[in-house]
Amino acid sequence: MYEGVKQTGGGARWYFLKSIRPGDPEPPEIPKNVATISPNFVKIYTQASDAEQHGLSEICGGGYRKALEFLVKDFIISQAESLGITGDQVKKASLGQCIENYISDPLTKGVAERATWLGNDETHYFRKWVDKDINDLKNLIRLTMNAVDNHLLAHSYLADMGEGK
Repeated sequence: MYEGVKQTGGGARWYFLKSIRPGDPEPPEIPKNVATISPNFVKIYTQASDAEQHGLSEICGGGYRKALEFLVKDFIISQAESLGITGDQVKKASLGQCIENYISDPLTKGVAERATWLGNDETHYFRKWVDKDINDLKNLIRLTMNAVDNHLLAHSYLADMGEGK
């Protein structure tokens, strides 16, 4: 940002650089249904993406892992009544327990588990999955996010259209 200073004795202005800040990173695409059930996921995932785009490669993985936990737990909480559980049970359980106990679709369960494994690698000293990187983690989170979106969208249509006419 520049600040103009009018010079005495004339109409000339001198401009001085007052501050610099990085440009705004491109926000990630988040499906509307996902944003509705988990606004905290959107906030955390966007911040992790911003960190990555600003070259903060050592901290963005932890942010992505945290975002995944909010996505999965908020999704399960949104389904709690039909699962016969309470939100408090979900909040107190580990992410792994939530995936194991409350996600029934095998593909969703599989990609969410693997995203958790890679997310844990981003937060621990020792990496178990040395042949995987942050892009693999983001792909698995995207697959989990899309599975959640598909589930919510499908159930919305089934509820809206009932048994047919």
